[in-house]
Amino acid sequence: MLRQPPRILLLTLFFWILPALACATTTPNAAPDLDAAAATAAASLPDLDALAGTAAAQVATAAPTIQAAAATEAARAAATAAAAAAALPTLAAQAETVGTLVAELPQGVTLDELKERFAAVQLDENGAFSITITDAEWNQALMARQEARIAAGDPPATQDITFTFFPDRIDLTGRVVSPIQGPLTASFRPYVAAGAFQFEILAATINEVEVPQPLLELAAGSVRETIDELITSLPDGLQLTAVTLQEGAMTITGQRP
Repeated sequence: MLRQPPRILLLTLFFWILPALACATTTPNAAPDLDAAAATAAASLPDLDALAGTAAAQVATAAPTIQAAAATEAARAAATAAAAAAALPTLAAQAETVGTLVAELPQGVTLDELKERFAAVQLDENGAFSITITDAEWNQALMARQEARIAAGDPPATQDITFTFFPDRIDLTGRVVSPIQGPLTASFRPYVAAGAFQFEILAATINEVEVPQPLLELAAGSVRETIDELITSLPDGLQLTAVTLQEGAMTITGQRP
Protein backbone atom coordinates (compact mmCIF):
# COMPACT_ATOMS: atom_id res chain seq x y z
CA MET A 1 0.00 0.00 0.00
CA LEU A 2 1.29 3.29 -1.04
CA ARG A 3 1.72 5.94 1.66
CA GLN A 4 0.07 9.29 0.92
CA PRO A 5 1.94 12.41 1.62
CA PRO A 6 0.75 14.27 4.78
CA ARG A 7 -0.43 17.27 2.74
CA ILE A 8 -2.79 15.14 0.69
CA LEU A 9 -4.24 13.55 3.81
CA LEU A 10 -4.97 16.92 5.32
CA LEU A 11 -6.76 18.13 2.19
CA THR A 12 -8.87 15.02 2.06
CA LEU A 13 -9.86 15.43 5.71
CA PHE A 14 -10.83 19.13 5.11
CA PHE A 15 -13.18 18.25 2.28
CA TRP A 16 -14.92 15.70 4.50
CA ILE A 17 -15.45 18.16 7.40
CA LEU A 18 -16.61 21.15 5.27
CA PRO A 19 -20.08 19.73 4.35
CA ALA A 20 -20.70 18.86 7.97
CA LEU A 21 -19.96 22.45 9.07
CA ALA A 22 -22.25 23.79 6.38
CA CYS A 23 -25.07 21.65 7.64
CA ALA A 24 -24.46 22.76 11.24
CA THR A 25 -24.77 26.50 10.40
CA THR A 26 -28.09 26.23 8.48
CA THR A 27 -31.07 28.29 10.02
CA PRO A 28 -33.28 26.04 12.16
CA ASN A 29 -36.78 25.39 10.97
CA ALA A 30 -39.28 27.89 12.75
CA ALA A 31 -42.43 25.96 11.87
CA PRO A 32 -42.67 24.12 15.22
CA ASP A 33 -42.67 27.48 17.15
CA LEU A 34 -45.48 28.98 15.00
CA ASP A 35 -47.57 25.89 15.46
CA ALA A 36 -47.17 26.14 19.22
CA ALA A 37 -48.28 29.85 19.25
CA ALA A 38 -51.32 29.04 17.16
CA ALA A 39 -52.22 26.21 19.48
CA THR A 40 -51.94 28.55 22.52
CA ALA A 41 -54.21 31.19 20.88
CA ALA A 42 -56.75 28.54 19.99
CA ALA A 43 -56.71 27.31 23.56
CA SER A 44 -57.40 30.90 24.78
CA LEU A 45 -60.53 31.37 22.67
CA PRO A 46 -62.90 29.65 25.14
CA ASP A 47 -61.65 31.96 27.92
CA LEU A 48 -62.28 35.06 25.74
CA ASP A 49 -65.76 33.81 24.88
CA ALA A 50 -66.51 33.32 28.58
CA LEU A 51 -65.27 36.85 29.42
CA ALA A 52 -67.41 38.37 26.67
CA GLY A 53 -70.42 36.44 27.92
CA THR A 54 -69.86 37.68 31.49
CA ALA A 55 -69.62 41.34 30.34
CA ALA A 56 -72.78 40.99 28.29
CA ALA A 57 -74.60 39.48 31.28
CA GLN A 58 -73.47 42.33 33.54
CA VAL A 59 -74.68 44.94 31.02
CA ALA A 60 -78.02 43.16 30.73
CA THR A 61 -78.35 43.04 34.53
CA ALA A 62 -77.43 46.72 35.03
CA ALA A 63 -79.66 48.04 32.25
CA PRO A 64 -82.98 47.69 34.15
CA THR A 65 -81.49 49.36 37.25
CA ILE A 66 -80.19 52.29 35.20
CA GLN A 67 -83.51 52.61 33.40
CA ALA A 68 -85.40 52.54 36.72
CA ALA A 69 -83.15 55.22 38.20
CA ALA A 70 -83.61 57.40 35.12
CA ALA A 71 -87.38 56.92 35.31
CA THR A 72 -87.35 57.88 39.03
CA GLU A 73 -85.40 61.08 38.35
CA ALA A 74 -87.69 61.96 35.47
CA ALA A 75 -90.75 61.45 37.67
CA ARG A 76 -89.20 63.57 40.43
CA ALA A 77 -88.43 66.38 37.98
CA ALA A 78 -91.96 66.22 36.64
CA ALA A 79 -93.39 66.41 40.17
CA THR A 80 -91.20 69.43 40.97
CA ALA A 81 -92.32 71.17 37.79
CA ALA A 82 -95.94 70.41 38.61
CA ALA A 83 -95.54 71.79 42.15
CA ALA A 84 -93.92 74.95 40.81
CA ALA A 85 -96.70 75.38 38.29
CA ALA A 86 -99.32 74.90 41.02
CA ALA A 87 -97.57 77.49 43.23
CA LEU A 88 -97.40 80.15 40.51
CA PRO A 89 -100.96 81.45 41.00
CA THR A 90 -100.40 81.75 44.75
CA LEU A 91 -97.08 83.53 44.29
CA ALA A 92 -98.62 85.84 41.72
CA ALA A 93 -101.48 86.66 44.11
CA GLN A 94 -99.04 87.34 46.93
CA ALA A 95 -96.95 89.60 44.72
CA GLU A 96 -100.07 91.47 43.69
CA THR A 97 -101.09 91.88 47.34
CA VAL A 98 -97.66 93.19 48.30
CA GLY A 99 -97.69 95.56 45.36
CA THR A 100 -101.09 96.85 46.41
CA LEU A 101 -99.92 97.40 49.98
CA VAL A 102 -96.84 99.25 48.83
CA ALA A 103 -98.89 101.39 46.47
CA GLU A 104 -101.22 102.32 49.32
CA LEU A 105 -98.39 103.54 51.57
CA PRO A 106 -97.90 107.30 51.63
CA GLN A 107 -95.20 108.21 49.16
CA GLY A 108 -92.86 111.12 49.81
CA VAL A 109 -94.97 112.81 52.49
CA THR A 110 -93.28 115.99 53.68
CA LEU A 111 -93.98 118.29 56.58
CA ASP A 112 -95.14 120.96 54.13
CA GLU A 113 -97.75 118.56 52.75
CA LEU A 114 -99.02 117.83 56.25
CA LYS A 115 -99.16 121.56 56.96
CA GLU A 116 -101.22 122.04 53.80
CA ARG A 117 -103.63 119.38 55.07
CA PHE A 118 -104.09 121.33 58.30
CA ALA A 119 -104.46 124.61 56.43
CA ALA A 120 -107.19 123.13 54.21
CA VAL A 121 -109.41 121.68 56.96
CA GLN A 122 -113.13 121.81 56.38
CA LEU A 123 -115.53 122.65 59.20
CA ASP A 124 -118.78 120.76 59.60
CA GLU A 125 -122.15 122.35 60.32
CA ASN A 126 -121.15 122.74 63.97
CA GLY A 127 -117.91 124.52 63.14
CA ALA A 128 -115.80 121.50 64.14
CA PHE A 129 -112.98 119.77 62.28
CA SER A 130 -111.02 116.53 62.54
CA ILE A 131 -107.62 115.60 61.07
CA THR A 132 -106.04 112.15 61.20
CA ILE A 133 -102.30 111.55 60.75
CA THR A 134 -100.75 108.08 60.51
CA ASP A 135 -97.42 107.34 62.14
CA ALA A 136 -96.05 106.44 58.68
CA GLU A 137 -96.89 109.93 57.41
CA TRP A 138 -95.46 111.51 60.54
CA ASN A 139 -92.20 109.55 60.25
CA GLN A 140 -91.76 110.41 56.59
CA ALA A 141 -92.35 114.09 57.30
CA LEU A 142 -89.81 114.06 60.13
CA MET A 143 -87.22 112.26 58.01
CA ALA A 144 -87.64 114.81 55.22
CA ARG A 145 -87.27 117.59 57.76
CA GLN A 146 -84.11 116.01 59.21
CA GLU A 147 -82.50 115.64 55.79
CA ALA A 148 -83.30 119.27 54.94
CA ARG A 149 -81.75 120.55 58.16
CA ILE A 150 -78.62 118.40 57.75
CA ALA A 151 -78.23 119.67 54.16
CA ALA A 152 -78.53 123.25 55.46
CA GLY A 153 -75.82 122.65 58.07
CA ASP A 154 -78.27 122.75 61.01
CA PRO A 155 -78.60 119.11 62.13
CA PRO A 156 -81.22 118.50 64.85
CA ALA A 157 -80.13 117.30 68.30
CA THR A 158 -82.21 114.13 67.85
CA GLN A 159 -81.99 112.21 64.59
CA ASP A 160 -83.44 109.13 62.90
CA ILE A 161 -86.56 109.51 65.02
CA THR A 162 -89.35 107.01 64.47
CA PHE A 163 -92.80 107.22 66.08
CA THR A 164 -95.25 104.42 66.69
CA PHE A 165 -98.82 105.33 67.63
CA PHE A 166 -100.66 103.15 70.13
CA PRO A 167 -104.13 103.63 71.66
CA ASP A 168 -102.63 104.83 74.96
CA ARG A 169 -99.28 106.36 74.04
CA ILE A 170 -96.73 107.35 71.41
CA ASP A 171 -93.42 105.44 71.43
CA LEU A 172 -90.30 107.08 70.05
CA THR A 173 -86.96 105.57 69.06
CA GLY A 174 -83.95 107.31 67.60
CA ARG A 175 -80.61 108.70 68.68
CA VAL A 176 -79.31 111.80 70.41
CA VAL A 177 -76.30 113.53 68.83
CA SER A 178 -76.07 116.61 71.08
CA PRO A 179 -75.20 117.46 73.84
CA ILE A 180 -74.54 113.74 74.42
CA GLN A 181 -74.69 110.80 72.04
CA GLY A 182 -76.55 107.54 72.25
CA PRO A 183 -79.72 105.64 71.37
CA LEU A 184 -82.92 107.29 72.56
CA THR A 185 -86.24 105.76 73.55
CA ALA A 186 -89.24 107.59 74.96
CA SER A 187 -92.98 107.27 75.51
CA PHE A 188 -95.51 110.16 75.47
CA ARG A 189 -99.16 110.69 76.05
CA PRO A 190 -100.59 113.61 74.08
CA TYR A 191 -103.47 115.72 75.37
CA VAL A 192 -105.09 119.11 74.85
CA ALA A 193 -105.19 121.72 77.61
CA ALA A 194 -106.67 125.22 77.20
CA GLY A 195 -106.82 124.72 73.45
CA ALA A 196 -103.13 123.83 73.20
CA PHE A 197 -101.47 120.56 72.28
CA GLN A 198 -99.44 119.12 75.17
CA PHE A 199 -97.34 116.03 75.94
CA GLU A 200 -96.98 114.03 79.12
CA ILE A 201 -93.62 112.29 79.11
CA LEU A 202 -94.04 108.79 80.48
CA ALA A 203 -90.44 107.57 80.22
CA ALA A 204 -87.22 108.25 78.39
CA THR A 205 -83.80 106.61 78.24
CA ILE A 206 -80.51 107.41 76.55
CA ASN A 207 -78.02 104.57 76.27
CA GLU A 208 -80.58 102.50 78.23
CA VAL A 209 -80.17 104.84 81.21
CA GLU A 210 -83.19 106.76 82.49
CA VAL A 211 -82.65 110.44 81.80
CA PRO A 212 -83.33 113.35 84.14
CA GLN A 213 -86.06 115.93 83.58
CA PRO A 214 -83.98 118.38 81.47
CA LEU A 215 -83.23 115.65 78.96
CA LEU A 216 -86.86 114.56 78.96
CA GLU A 217 -87.67 117.88 77.34
CA LEU A 218 -85.03 117.15 74.71
CA ALA A 219 -86.69 113.84 73.99
CA ALA A 220 -90.04 115.55 73.50
CA GLY A 221 -88.58 118.44 71.54
CA SER A 222 -88.92 116.99 68.04
CA VAL A 223 -92.50 115.94 68.74
CA ARG A 224 -93.52 119.31 70.10
CA GLU A 225 -91.69 121.21 67.37
CA THR A 226 -93.39 119.24 64.62
CA ILE A 227 -96.90 119.38 66.08
CA ASP A 228 -96.59 123.11 66.76
CA GLU A 229 -95.81 123.74 63.11
CA LEU A 230 -98.88 121.76 62.09
CA ILE A 231 -101.18 123.47 64.59
CA THR A 232 -100.06 126.94 63.54
CA SER A 233 -101.01 125.99 59.96
CA LEU A 234 -104.70 125.79 60.95
CA PRO A 235 -106.92 128.63 59.73
CA ASP A 236 -107.10 131.56 62.11
CA GLY A 237 -109.70 131.40 64.85
CA LEU A 238 -109.67 127.61 65.33
CA GLN A 239 -108.66 125.93 68.54
CA LEU A 240 -108.03 122.35 69.54
CA THR A 241 -110.48 120.39 71.62
CA ALA A 242 -108.99 116.87 71.85
CA VAL A 243 -106.41 114.43 70.57
CA THR A 244 -107.07 110.71 70.40
CA LEU A 245 -104.81 107.80 69.51
CA GLN A 246 -105.42 104.46 67.88
CA GLU A 247 -103.19 101.79 66.42
CA GLY A 248 -101.03 103.57 63.85
CA ALA A 249 -102.96 106.85 63.78
CA MET A 250 -103.55 110.05 65.75
CA THR A 251 -106.68 112.21 65.34
CA ILE A 252 -106.71 115.88 66.29
CA THR A 253 -110.09 117.60 66.64
CA GLY A 254 -111.01 121.25 67.12
CA GLN A 255 -113.63 123.84 66.42
CA ARG A 256 -114.31 127.51 65.91
CA PRO A 257 -115.06 129.18 69.29
